[in-house]
Amino acid sequence: MSTENTAEGGDMKPVIKNEHDKPNQSRKNKFNYQKKEKFQGAHPDLSGYVFETAPSRTNQVANFSRVDERIRSLVGQNYDPYVLESIESRGVVLPPEPTLDTVGDARVNEIKYSKQYDRWLTRTEVIEKQLKQVYSFYYGQCDDEMKATLAEDPRFETIHQRKDTLGLFRILQSVNCSYKSGEEPILTLFIAMSNFIKLRQQKGQSVQEYYERFIALKEVNKTLGTDVHICTGLLDALAREEGLDLDNLDDDEKDELSNEGAERMMAIHFLLGADRDRYRSLIEDFKHSYLMDKKNKFPKTLNDAYTLLKG
Repeated sequence: MSTENTAEGGDMKPVIKNEHDKPNQSRKNKFNYQKKEKFQGAHPDLSGYVFETAPSRTNQVANFSRVDERIRSLVGQNYDPYVLESIESRGVVLPPEPTLDTVGDARVNEIKYSKQYDRWLTRTEVIEKQLKQVYSFYYGQCDDEMKATLAEDPRFETIHQRKDTLGLFRILQSVNCSYKSGEEPILTLFIAMSNFIKLRQQKGQSVQEYYERFIALKEVNKTLGTDVHICTGLLDALAREEGLDLDNLDDDEKDELSNEGAERMMAIHFLLGADRDRYRSLIEDFKHSYLMDKKNKFPKTLNDAYTLLKG
């Protein structure tokens, strides 16, 4: 303890502090340090879906696709269908403008046209208003670092002032999905394809969760311009299976055959990535049936494969 006594002659003795006398307060509490909570997004229905930087380009693209898909789902549930169509087509899509019918009574046709035009005009105004509202969905789900990156784009200030959802989306897509100067582009493509091909359903993971991850990696590859389900051998394989001569097929027929093959490849990809402890016997049964009975039980589309695993 510190003491304060009067010395002989009336002088004060120096105060001696005991080094063990310290305030009953930790250094952490003294400076009131608090751990910053992770940003979850501004919209309550989009909590946890955040545009943020990731350690690798493939993860960055996957996260962008995941958040974008969630926002689109919310838009589809709550807004005019043309709002979602505008986002998906990357341009404003409006219902067709009504036309004046020239057959029949002209006066009646004009009255009908006037009413139809008023309804059309009201709906287009609603669509344009809702499209601006969606701006807050995308921007509100950007963390501070992502917002700072967006602000570096010379187009951003004008886009932000106008609440231009489609303009913001284009910048977001560019920021999240384009190559950086410090990244080897071919390596990025290879990793994206490899991660997709090697995808497996984890122990305890639901079919829905596995499917969502599958779709996310599919979108990653689509965004980067790769497709693991298309190869030149597909046409030959399907042509032999269906007894067709490729030389006699036109371009449209070849495209149709190629699309069918890609869909079947995707279905088998999804099936073979499923948890083997749960689905090994099912897959072996399909193989045996094809080998012994020449019956092809394998799913032909991704949706078929998903339904099959869901049981």
